[in-house]
Formats: sequence, structure tokens, C-alpha cells
Amino acid sequence: ESLTDVQYYNVEDIEDCQSGVHISTGQDTLTDKPNIVIIIVESLSKSYLKYFGGDVETPFLDSLMKNGMVFTNAFANAKESVNGVPAILASVPSMMKNPYVFSRYSSNKVNSLASILKIDGYSSAFFHGGMTGTMGFSSFCSSTGFDKYYGKEDYPEPKDFDGSWGIWDHKFFPFMASKLSTMSPPFVAAVLTMNPHSPFKLPAEEKDKFATKGHPVKALLKYEDAALLTFFDSINKKDWYQNTIFVITGDHTGPNIKKGSKMDDFRIPIIFYSPKGEFKGVSDSVAAQIDIMPTLLNYVNTKTSYFSLGRDLFSTKCSGKSITYHGSIYHFMDQKYYLQYNGETIVGVYNWQDDQLQKNNLMDKAGIKAAIVHSEENMLKVIQVFNHRMINDKFYNGTSEDNAQ
Repeated sequence: ESLTDVQYYNVEDIEDCQSGVHISTGQDTLTDKPNIVIIIVESLSKSYLKYFGGDVETPFLDSLMKNGMVFTNAFANAKESVNGVPAILASVPSMMKNPYVFSRYSSNKVNSLASILKIDGYSSAFFHGGMTGTMGFSSFCSSTGFDKYYGKEDYPEPKDFDGSWGIWDHKFFPFMASKLSTMSPPFVAAVLTMNPHSPFKLPAEEKDKFATKGHPVKALLKYEDAALLTFFDSINKKDWYQNTIFVITGDHTGPNIKKGSKMDDFRIPIIFYSPKGEFKGVSDSVAAQIDIMPTLLNYVNTKTSYFSLGRDLFSTKCSGKSITYHGSIYHFMDQKYYLQYNGETIVGVYNWQDDQLQKNNLMDKAGIKAAIVHSEENMLKVIQVFNHRMINDKFYNGTSEDNAQ
């Protein structure tokens, strides 16, 4: 389906934080560029983790969060893996009825962490234990500048297939570790894990170790935590490890397994970790998957200007926001309000911080229109820029003029 080239506002009214234009100074001041490894954990919902008040024991993830930078109000820009990967690696949020990689715009030129950092001398790779071609990941990685793609066919032991989706994570992670050690630094790499995913099956030899009462996603998450520990244990003595930035997040949320906040349908963790201790603390600022790319690019001081609707999470220049399109509704969150927009009118307004169950739709509240004017403008300008850029194949390095109608 086609997008509509909407024009809610004049181009000159679109501010820097909504334009998607990130201008580099062109001055490469970092002499020792860090490696970047992004770990995208399947269905990693914030609500599961004990660190955030959940009931699933994930001691290794807890240790990373205690020694890293954690964004407690992080949101997914997608509800499926096929949308989550482009959101994280290329700042392409899910804002269409069709997934970007299967849409009429899938052949557009889109910048990514790999394509931009290649100009800074980075090599790149993407890892996924499923069959090459699954959900269009390999095509997406190829079109956005990744040098290497490693899938199920590249893994040397077919017996480690889980029988459903791909190679067991506790087996695939060491394989990934070995490949990373062959890459020339600096490098950027990403992996999408297999678990936790339906049918929520554990390896036969691990059933007793991770068996957990309640929804089976809990057992798989405990297994995944142990697999992550295996990965870090296999790399923490490598010469490239200390100079590596790790980002851990979810591709989307998993099954909602407890009664509680409806916002849990979108909330994931975003964690930055460095063995050098460069990232420490907790932020309650709204963060989104599409913020990961600009945060990393700005941190390594890339010498290339680029396009991204996300923001630098380590900067206070732009306020936090998240947007996704799901169920024929745009879902927009900023620091206070959650707006539901059907493409023609706002159908829901919630103070999501105070109304976690969304029991009080503020649409008819006196004065709410004036209260949400900034949130509504922010949302509509982002939609306008997204649609125009996608329709006109300008979702890449550009200038504010590329937002012109």
C-alpha cells in the first residue's frame, strides 16, 4: 500500500528535533574508535525482568544493568521482529501497514549503522540463527551496507537446530564470538536471538535447569540470560573486548503475562554497557529503538551527516518520544502523554505515567486540547516527515530541504 504525502505543517515550522537531520561537525576527534555490538533479544519485555519489578530471574542481565546505563522508560517502535530490526539498526520505525522490508518502499536507499560507520572505517556483520532469508533480514542487511550476514546455513553443526526456528542461542553465541574475533576493528555487529520465542521450547538438556512455573516465556528468558553469560564469558579475554560498546534491547515485547499496565505492550529495556565503565546510571527520559542509531553515531563522532527520526539519548537537545503504527492506529508517547491517532483524528489521550491501565481517556476533558498541543504537533510533524521522505526515497543522508513538499 502507498503512504499519503500529508502536509500538516509548513516545512519551515518543522524544528530540528522533528526534521530527522543530524549534521556532523566533520571533525573526527576519536583516535581509538570503539567496536559496537548490539544484542537484540527476542521478545524482551521490560515487565518480565526482576530489575524492573518483574518476577523472572536474570542475574547476568541484572549485572549489566547495574554496571551500565539503563533507560527505564524505553519503548519499541515495532510489534514484530521484521520491524524491530530496521528500527534499531537503521532508525526506521514501524509507521506503515506493511513491514518496511516487504513494502513498496523496500528498495529505497536507507542509511544504517553499517553504511554510515563504513565511512569511518568500520567493518560490519549481522547474526541470526534462523535460515538466511527469514523475514527479509539478509536482504535488508545487504541493502543497508552490512558486509557479512551469518545465518543457520553458516553454522557448522546442524544437530544444534532447535527444531523450529534456528540454532539454539547457547550454541550460536560462541559461533558469533569466534566470527567477531576475525573481524578487523573497529567493527559494528548485531545479533537477533532465537529466544524467547514460541513454541517456548528449552533444549532437552536444559529443561530441569531452567524449569519455571507460570508462562513458559519465563523459562526461556532464564535460559537466554545464561546464554548471554556464555557469550560474554567467551569474549571477555579477547583483545577487542575492552574497547567495545554493547547495547542490549528487545526487538519487541513478548506475551503480556500479568495483569497490569497496558503500556507494557510497548515497553522494552535499552541498556548501554562498556567494560571500561563509560556508561553508568539510570534515566527515566523516554527512549525508543530508533534512538539507538543516532546515540551511537554521535558517541563515536561519525564524520557523516545522516537522517534519523531518533535522537541522541545522551543529549538534552531534544525531548524523548516514541511512535509506532499498529492495529491501524499511530501510538505516540512522550514524557507525559500517550496519544492514539487513526490518521484523521486523535481517538485516545492518556497520562501514561499516572494511568498505567488506561482507564481514563482524557479526550473529553476540559482544556486537554491546549495541554496536548505540543505532543500532537510533535507527532504530526514526525508522521509528515516520515511519509514524505519514504515516498520520495530520501530516507538517508540529506538536508532539511529534503523535507520539502
